[in-house]
Amino acid sequence: QGLSGSGVPDGTVLAISQGEFEDLEGFSFGNYSLGANYVTDSKNQGVSVVYRSQVNLELKTKGKGKLAYSNTGAAASGANAGQVYTLKGNNTSISSSLPEAWTVSYFNKVTSHNKLLLEYRWTEYSNNEKLPVDGSFTNPVDNSTTAVPDVTLKWHDMHDFKFGWVNTSIESWTFGGGYSLTLP
Repeated sequence: QGLSGSGVPDGTVLAISQGEFEDLEGFSFGNYSLGANYVTDSKNQGVSVVYRSQVNLELKTKGKGKLAYSNTGAAASGANAGQVYTLKGNNTSISSSLPEAWTVSYFNKVTSHNKLLLEYRWTEYSNNEKLPVDGSFTNPVDNSTTAVPDVTLKWHDMHDFKFGWVNTSIESWTFGGGYSLTLP
């Protein structure tokens, strides 16, 4: 019967229980950053705006993983029932990108020794709907290959807020602190 009477025979492949990709390698060029700064004549305030273009990545790796077979009623039948096998990974390529981002920074020299720093960054991660994977795993039991499916990401845009304070009231010392809030 297998799987408590569900009709799946013992020794049936249930799933790749673990798959991983290590040592990703790749190279990308063609992206750019543009920025502009403005500082008042008194040098007490300033603002900066920076744009970073999308960076497309084509990464190469070899995958590895584990394959689990059904083991319900394994004593009755199925030589592979209940077994976990290590999968052989084939050459795999993964496509991804670092999405475009905008950053706005502001500073205000509140006193001669105290400076306030503010920054906001928006990154368009919602553009990455999936992680395309072009590769397969080889089952060591029957040498069959299984394609690795694309990974659905469902990411949202990232909003990053930073607040900082710098104090230089003691000669040769700089004290600073800050807080960063990143929304998923």
